[in-house]
Amino acid sequence: MTLALGAVAPTSAAAAAEPVDGAQTVGDAQFPHIGNGGYDALHYDLDIRWSPTGVVSGIMGGVLDEASLHMDAATTGEALRSFSMDFRGLTIDSVEVDGVPATFTRDVVTGISYDPSHKYKLVITPATPVEGPFTVDVDYHGIPERHTDADGSWEGWVGTSDGATFLAQPVGAMAAYPHNNTPGDKASYTIDVNVPDTLTNVGGTGAAAAASNGVLTAKVPTDEATRTTWRWTMAQPMASELVVISIGKYDVHEGTVTLSSGREIPELSFIDSAQSSTNKTTFTNRRAAIGTITRGLEGIYGPYPGDATGVIVDSVPSGINYALETQDRSFFPSVSSFNGNTLTHEIAHQWYGDNVSPGLWTDIWINEGMASYAPNYYNNVVAPATPNWTQLETTYFNSWNNKVSTSADWTTPPGTQTDSAKLYGYQTYTRGAQFWEALHTALRRTDFLAVVRQWQDLNGGTSPRGDELKDLAEEISGRDLDAFWQDWIYDGDKPAWPGKYDLALTTEPGTGVLEPGDAIDYTLTATNVGRVALAGASVEVDLSDVLDDAELGALPDGLVVDGTDLVWTVPTTPTTAGANTATVSFSAVVADDASSDTLDATAAPAAASLGGLCTETCSSSHTVDAQPLTPTADPVVTGTPVVDGRLTAATTGWPEGSTFEYVWSVGGDVVAGATSATFTPRPSDVGRTVSVEVTGDRAGNLPVTRTSEPSAPVARGSLTGTPVPTVVGDPAVGAALSAETGSWDGGASLSYQWSVGGQPVPAATTASYTPVPADVGRTVTVQVTGSRPGYDSVARTSAPTAPVALGTFTSSPTPTIAGTPVVRGTVRAEAGTWDDGTALAYQWFSDGQAVPGATGVDYSPTADDLGNTLTVRVTGTKTGYATTARTSAGSDAVAAAGMTLTPTPTIGGTPRFGEVLSAEAGTWDDGVDLSYQWLVDGVPVADATGTEFSPRASDVAGIVTVAVTGSRTGYASVTRTSDATAPVAAARLEAPRRPTIKGQARVGRTLVARAGQWDDGVTLTYRWLADGKVLRKESGKRLEVGPALRSKRIKVQVTGSRPGYADASVMSRLTQQVR
Repeated sequence: MTLALGAVAPTSAAAAAEPVDGAQTVGDAQFPHIGNGGYDALHYDLDIRWSPTGVVSGIMGGVLDEASLHMDAATTGEALRSFSMDFRGLTIDSVEVDGVPATFTRDVVTGISYDPSHKYKLVITPATPVEGPFTVDVDYHGIPERHTDADGSWEGWVGTSDGATFLAQPVGAMAAYPHNNTPGDKASYTIDVNVPDTLTNVGGTGAAAAASNGVLTAKVPTDEATRTTWRWTMAQPMASELVVISIGKYDVHEGTVTLSSGREIPELSFIDSAQSSTNKTTFTNRRAAIGTITRGLEGIYGPYPGDATGVIVDSVPSGINYALETQDRSFFPSVSSFNGNTLTHEIAHQWYGDNVSPGLWTDIWINEGMASYAPNYYNNVVAPATPNWTQLETTYFNSWNNKVSTSADWTTPPGTQTDSAKLYGYQTYTRGAQFWEALHTALRRTDFLAVVRQWQDLNGGTSPRGDELKDLAEEISGRDLDAFWQDWIYDGDKPAWPGKYDLALTTEPGTGVLEPGDAIDYTLTATNVGRVALAGASVEVDLSDVLDDAELGALPDGLVVDGTDLVWTVPTTPTTAGANTATVSFSAVVADDASSDTLDATAAPAAASLGGLCTETCSSSHTVDAQPLTPTADPVVTGTPVVDGRLTAATTGWPEGSTFEYVWSVGGDVVAGATSATFTPRPSDVGRTVSVEVTGDRAGNLPVTRTSEPSAPVARGSLTGTPVPTVVGDPAVGAALSAETGSWDGGASLSYQWSVGGQPVPAATTASYTPVPADVGRTVTVQVTGSRPGYDSVARTSAPTAPVALGTFTSSPTPTIAGTPVVRGTVRAEAGTWDDGTALAYQWFSDGQAVPGATGVDYSPTADDLGNTLTVRVTGTKTGYATTARTSAGSDAVAAAGMTLTPTPTIGGTPRFGEVLSAEAGTWDDGVDLSYQWLVDGVPVADATGTEFSPRASDVAGIVTVAVTGSRTGYASVTRTSDATAPVAAARLEAPRRPTIKGQARVGRTLVARAGQWDDGVTLTYRWLADGKVLRKESGKRLEVGPALRSKRIKVQVTGSRPGYADASVMSRLTQQVR
């Protein structure tokens, strides 16, 4: 769906602009403060819960217990820091943008009846500006309001005797939900209406229903099956002015309508349950016409655009005195309005008004005019067995003709009206319908029907402006409608009814073949078949294909030439039978040089001449017989006849526009394939003459063949590109020299001869030469000879080179050292690949010093080389070449040798305080010295560097390892660590057999614990118990017996502690009961 007004495609500059405040208007002259800019609504989810509040004066009141509106939208230009929606009345609970709470204000100017100053703006400021797609959620509640238009009619939320009906046209939709209230911004909808299952009014209690637009996709029971949510889905774009919600006691009728294509759509219709049985019968009978009328209108408008159909017939207050084209399901205030032509009117609106909506309210005349036109079209053209187009024309001509030009009804132009109180007046409905038949007259039927259909095909789901209809009509018909549109749509007076005429073009002779000098007589006829005198009509005859081969005769009055067109100003022609035809004639004479030409003429009404139509023939076609081509001279061979030269066939003197075919001959023999305007002599043509045969042709003429005179004999060619060669390369033994020949003529074959010291070198006849040792000190030259068939051979010799020098090795790589440089190991010199026949010598170096006697490919480092880097020099010698030496890069520093036997040590003995542990080193290489380091919990123990170790008291619970390090001169030291022992255990502390208690177990006496004999260094602690319970405050050697211990038996526990030993406890015997 497209926002027709204010929609601006974003640009890179706009994307970088600062956020703006969205416009609070779309610029509609009828409703200056309605509609909003800066965004395009894409979809609305409307969810309302309505409850009745009682019946007052026969009208049921109601309240929206709760309601919510979710809008999917997208910005149409710059990012928005704020934007507005239209919303009247009700209480807002919260507003969120993209799920984040937003601030909002309400800018309202209101009154009883609509006034252009009124506005109902909900201005929303999101937490962060929106750009691109965004969402809006508004929660609200309250008693919805009625909206009264400037003409006094009601819309918005209107209470009825048994519920409420919500209608929106033109701007009342804002009384039910916040939105962009303009027909130019269409969106899809989901509408959930939750209502009680029954309603009670003065007529009693009955089943309730909630009718709306589109397809009823669900009915969901709620509130313990006392209420129902009616879910309506409108998948097609819908303008807010077309939304309907009607709640009441309804009889619901379901059916199916089959469309012209065979597609079936659901038909769901509602009629107020309080209607009389007679009205209900009328309603039922009339429902059957919905499908018939819809299929009939598909014939002019195209496929039905909706997904459902049906009607709503409700008993409503007199403020709603109109039917309305609510999308898919039209609303009717009475059965009588449903039973008449209004049904056809509202069904036509499903295309004109709903599928294609007005861009602004000023454009309403398009849709209301067509919907008013539709019943007469249907009744006169679709419904009868024989379509009566004449009656349809008569109806609207009489409607126009019978309204005097001084009537005030003509003073409001449909396309510039600004007073919403007159929105639904004569100019919108009656003049709008007259316009469509006047357009029918102006365009004639085929183009008119194409405009009516393509307006739907091209604009379905959108809201175009009125001038776009004019553009479409001009595009389809090829006519200029500026004056017609101004008269009917923009001027505030009675427009002129367009004339209508049939046009014909006839000729004498009618058809056939003509000769130069023959004449053609043309006659134009215009017959007035309209309702008014034909005045100001003009006809254009396209003579572009006549005037290039013929000449016009004298023209009668009324005919003038305009370029290649002949324009006829048709005289004023009445409608009276016998006097309603105008004619004019003219002639053309075929030119003397015409041949095989066509003389086509086409007549058509001028673009600004409305109402004209070619009903018979409006074109003619004649041909001129073919004439022979007449050249004034034979072809001539131009150019010098030489091998590979260029000869050209000159065709001076042939008529303009001639085309040619060529056949070249040499010595009288045709050359195969030589059929172009030029010919290049070949070597085999030397000494022979050349001629050319030319056949000339031209469209409309007969072909002619002519042959040239022969040329002089073909001569041999001369090579022109014969440069002196140069010797490329440095003259040295073994280094290849090449001959740089330069650019010789194409096709020349080259041969070579090399010389050294001025003497040709046998067999040196290629493009390159490599000096040998015998050439040292002598110069080199090369002779190049160019040859080509049909050409003289040419030889060129180069300048001598410098004397040939000793050669340099082609391959003398830098050596590398293979192997690891380690004491007593072996490394090898990798010399690489030198030139064949090269003798190699080696010298090893240690830290840059030559190693005496180290002249072999391999070398074994000694202890003296430890830590030094090694290099090797390779020297190559070869006869005729300069001696060359290459030295390798330095090796890694010579490393010590590695040991072979380095076992992991083990620990013998029990890991306990006071015990001795021993290290078992295992078998190492001969000559290795071993050292030891004992560790507890990974920490080295000071001075514990022998083969034995006795754990200390502080080592209890720690783990013990031993590290053994092997050392040997010239070798890298190696350390191996044993596995850890179990944690070091504490020693066992020896305790006396049992302590004793000295003293009498009486209150007031003192008991003393005798611990017995413990080892030196043992610390003792005491714990007294009475009847097995610990006396927590008594921890000394003495116990004062208090009254609380009377009748209890006492014992004491003595515990000995010593570092490195486990604690030991002993318990005394029980005393007698304390007395």
